[in-house]
Amino acid sequence: MKAYSILILAGLLAACGGGSGSSGNSGGGDNGTPPGNYTPVTQNLSQLSLLDASGKPLSEAQVTISPKNTAGIAVAAVLASNSVQLTADSNGHITFPDLAPGSYTLTITISGVTVTTTLEIRAENASGSSTVAAPLVITDNGAESLEGQGFFASLSGIIFDADGPLNNAQIEISGGAATNGAIATATTDNDGHFVLIVNVSLSKLLAIKTATIRISRDGYGTRVIPLDLTQISALSGLNFSLQAATGNSDALYSENFEQPVSEAACGSWMTVSVSQSYTGAGEGPGPLATLNAEETPVEEADEELQNLWHSHNAGLNIINQALTNDLVLLAPDDTSAGKVPDPLSNRACWYGQAVSGGVTQGNFLGEPEEPQEELDGGTSLTPNGGAIVSPDIDLSAETGPLSLTFRTWWEIEAVNPNENGFDLMTIEYSTDDIQWTPIARLNPLSDPVGLDDQDRAPLPYSNRGYNKAPAWLWQEPIDISDLAGEQIKLRFRFNTQDELYNGFRGWLVDDISIKREAGTFPRYLERETYLQPTFSPISQTPVIAGEIQEINIGGEYTYGTAATLKLIQVNSDGSQTVLATQQVEQNDTIELAASITAPDSGFVLLAFQVSIDDQTSTELRYDLYYPVVNDIPAELSVDL
Repeated sequence: MKAYSILILAGLLAACGGGSGSSGNSGGGDNGTPPGNYTPVTQNLSQLSLLDASGKPLSEAQVTISPKNTAGIAVAAVLASNSVQLTADSNGHITFPDLAPGSYTLTITISGVTVTTTLEIRAENASGSSTVAAPLVITDNGAESLEGQGFFASLSGIIFDADGPLNNAQIEISGGAATNGAIATATTDNDGHFVLIVNVSLSKLLAIKTATIRISRDGYGTRVIPLDLTQISALSGLNFSLQAATGNSDALYSENFEQPVSEAACGSWMTVSVSQSYTGAGEGPGPLATLNAEETPVEEADEELQNLWHSHNAGLNIINQALTNDLVLLAPDDTSAGKVPDPLSNRACWYGQAVSGGVTQGNFLGEPEEPQEELDGGTSLTPNGGAIVSPDIDLSAETGPLSLTFRTWWEIEAVNPNENGFDLMTIEYSTDDIQWTPIARLNPLSDPVGLDDQDRAPLPYSNRGYNKAPAWLWQEPIDISDLAGEQIKLRFRFNTQDELYNGFRGWLVDDISIKREAGTFPRYLERETYLQPTFSPISQTPVIAGEIQEINIGGEYTYGTAATLKLIQVNSDGSQTVLATQQVEQNDTIELAASITAPDSGFVLLAFQVSIDDQTSTELRYDLYYPVVNDIPAELSVDL
C-alpha cells in the first residue's frame, strides 16, 4: 500500500475535540436529548475522501490545506505546531486531527498537475468524514486539470427526523428542465449520512445556479429547497430534517408485477416491439398530444428491434458478462461485482438479457459484434429496443392533480448524457393504441466534463449520476394532470439508438403508481422537432469587459401550439431580468434582441426560455454562457 503525503499548514487544526463517531441513531437519545427532540451532534472533521471529477480515488496526491479568510465564515483556531505530515490509505482517505467549521483552500497536486478547490465545513457539521471531488481527472497518462472547464461539487450531510437519523432517504440535485431532472442522487446510510458528487458542463451554468435539492423518504413529506451550486466546491454539514407525511397518498392505479397475467410479460403489462425508424409525428388526442405525438408506423418484421423487456425474479444472481469479459467497468463506488440487482420484492420488469450463455448475459448487448474490443463499452451488431405497455387505465372520473411515479434502477452509457444522448428511456401515453405521446424521458442532460469518448466508453451513467453505482430509487413524480378525464395506456420504451456502448445492465422498473398529487419532473420535449433557434454570438463565445454586446436570437418556430419566448439575464445575486419577450405561433420567425454591457470580469449569463402556452409544466430553456475577457487574442478563432 502506497503512502500519500498530505501537508496541513499551521492555523487550520482545531484545538477543540470532535472525532469521527456516529451522529446518532434512529432511536434518538445518543446526544442526550429525549426521543422526539433529536438534533444531530456537531463535530469537527477528521477524515477526507479525495476523488477526481469521475469519482476515482486520488492516488499519490499531495494536498495543502489552509484557512480561507472569507467574510462571514469563521476559520479554524490556530495550533502552535507549524505542520503535520499525514498518510492516506489506498482508497484516497486522509485522516488528520479535528478540522473545525470554517472555509479552507485545498491545493491538490497529482502527477505534476496542481488544482485548487474550496472546502466549507458548516457549524452544523455532524459527521467526522467528508468528500472532496477535485477539478481534475485521472487518465492513462497521469492527470488532467479541468479548472475552468465545468462545475464540480461535493456535498455531504445528514437527513434526520425528530427521533434521529434516517436511513434510505433519497436526496437529489436537479437543474429542472435544463438538466432534465436530477444530475446527482444519493441515499442515506444507517447513520443518515449522504454524499453527492456533481460534474456538469459550463453550458449548464444557469441550471446549477438555480438548482433545487429534493429530499424524500417513504412515509415522510418531500422537501424541495433552492440551492446555488455555483457557490459550492466541497460542502460538509448540509443537514436536512423531514417530517412524517400527512394526508392520503393512496394510489388510484398501481402495478408491482407480482401477479403474472396470461400472455403478459411483466404483471399485467405486455411487451411491444418498436422499430428504429419510430420517429413519426402527428396530431393526437389530449392537451399535450401535439407535443411530439408519435404515430406508430406500419413496421416490416425486419425493421423491428430486438426487444429485451422481461420479468425479472429475485434470487437469480445474474452477473454482467460484459464486465467479466472486460468490455465495461463498474463505477468506483459500486460493490455489486456486476450483479443485476434483485427486485425489492419478488418481481420487477427488466430491459436486459438474463441468460444467454455468453457475453450478452446481464446487459443489453442483444446480438454482439465479434470480436469485441477491450473496454469499448460493448458493441452490438445492430441497435435494439422495445416497450412494455399497461392495460387500460381509467382516469375518466378524475379531475387532477395526477402524477406518475415508480421505482427504477438503471445503468447505461456515459458517452453522451446530453441532448444528443443514447440508450433512451421514455415514458409515453396513448388514448387509442395508435398515437403515442411522450410524457417524460429519464435521461439526464448533465454533459459531464473530463475524458474523451474512448476513455469514457467503459464507464457507466446511472440513476445516481455520472460513473456512480446505480440503486433502486423512486422516480421524481411526473405530472399527468392533463390526462384527467381520459382512459389511457402507459408505455415504457427503451431504445439504444445505435450499436455502441451497450454492455451495461439496462433498466429495471417496479411499483408503478398514479396518485392524486401534482408532479414536478420536467415534461418531455423533443426541441429539435419544432424549434431550432440560432444565437449570435453563440454560447461560450468570449465578450469584452465593459463593452456593449448585442444578443440576437433568430430561427423559426414550427410547432402547432402557441408559445411565449423570453430572453432573460441572470444577475450576480441570482435574480433574473427579462430583456425581451415574443409571442409566437406556428411558422412565426423568432426575433429576440437585446443589448447588454459586459461586466469587468466573470461572465454574462443569459437564458432563452420557451414556454408552451397553457402548459405550465412544459418548458424549454437554452442556457447562454459568455465568459468575460479583457481582450480577445488575434489567434483566437471563434466559429459563429
